[in-house]
Amino acid sequence: MTTLMPLPRSTFLIVLNLAIALIVGAIGFGVGFAQGQLAQTVVLFTVITVAALFWFANYVAVAFENRSTGAAEGGEADAVGSLVGVRSVWPPTVCLS
Repeated sequence: MTTLMPLPRSTFLIVLNLAIALIVGAIGFGVGFAQGQLAQTVVLFTVITVAALFWFANYVAVAFENRSTGAAEGGEADAVGSLVGVRSVWPPTVCLS
């Protein structure tokens, strides 16, 4: 199932991604006011930066997360359709020639 806002299984990764997004947003917020930009512009771009960075960081975390059911049970997943994450990028092929 594909969602608009993918979230990693780990609460630590969600909190880490949020902290990184807020730190980058705070830096941009401070730099924007230090340069004398309009307050509305600084706040708008800070909100956009935090939201986009949080979404992107969670998307990357979910992409590299191992979500296959077979790996969670200790067995190896044989079906190509059940592979999720990095292993689904290049599925095994039957013939390479």
